[in-house]
Amino acid sequence: MLGTLGSGKTTFSKHLVRKHDPKSFHEAEYLPFIYKNIVENMQILCAHIMETRENLPKDWREEMVYILSFDMQVSQAVTLFPTFYRAIRLLCMDDQFFEIIKASRWNVPAMDENIYHFLLDIERFDPGMYKPTIQDIMFCRKKTSGVIENNVTISKNSYSVTDVGGARAERKKWGKLLARDIGHVFYFASVLDYDKKLYEDDKTSRFVESVQLFDNVINDERNADRSVTLILTGVDLLPTKLQHSKFSKYCKDFNGDSVRAVKRYILNKYLERNTTSKKVSVFFVNCLDEESVIQVLQSVGQFVDTSGDELNENMLDDTEFCDVDIL
Repeated sequence: MLGTLGSGKTTFSKHLVRKHDPKSFHEAEYLPFIYKNIVENMQILCAHIMETRENLPKDWREEMVYILSFDMQVSQAVTLFPTFYRAIRLLCMDDQFFEIIKASRWNVPAMDENIYHFLLDIERFDPGMYKPTIQDIMFCRKKTSGVIENNVTISKNSYSVTDVGGARAERKKWGKLLARDIGHVFYFASVLDYDKKLYEDDKTSRFVESVQLFDNVINDERNADRSVTLILTGVDLLPTKLQHSKFSKYCKDFNGDSVRAVKRYILNKYLERNTTSKKVSVFFVNCLDEESVIQVLQSVGQFVDTSGDELNENMLDDTEFCDVDIL
């Protein structure tokens, strides 16, 4: 499984492991990452508020300055989160600040869309009582480092699923993976990345870089005899996001006015990079939905030519939360 950081591949993998290799799925290991997610995104929000708003209440400013005061590493999260939690809770429980949190979901691109699952219900994360739920774990961002392999069995078929880190520093491992004897490549990309910058440099478009990486993967000679599946994630949130973040502002050559047109545009940007005769199987997926994830894996091998006029136009209209589209 390949894709940029935040593309959804690790969430996809978590579902597979939990359902089909449960002995390897440990809820407790996600606790520090959930704490880190909350603090890190709250720091992004506080920095944004302090840069864009004047005459902030004194108590807000004091709490935000404290939250921004130092970087909490994952190894420190369980120990330090209780102190951060006090300040975060005070802000989130303020009605005016709570409204800012809700409004910021679509106008602070650097924040993870999933973080609002945590911030809008902050009392539940009291470190004295909190235990991660399965939903919390699926919403949690956990950066993949290195190469992680899991063996799963679905419908009597065995699969070895390998998740490789998507950050720039991790991509040098992609070449070593592609040199191995593998039968199928999944490439993950988020349809929500059109207005976001890379985690690494805050300048390069995530969408542009993801398309370029897909170009590298699909046209790599080592993949000549391998099947490739393009998995476009985040479709459940796309209709709402488009109401708040105009697609044409970031993609100047886009002329459409619908979710369907945006999905087609994004899909075409990837598929036009395929200079081989290879047929690419495509799914629009909500990686937070377990059944969608399983359906994708079960459908591997059932390929549909997505070139020319063979696109199933009706699939571009579907935006249901649990929808999986095969084009």
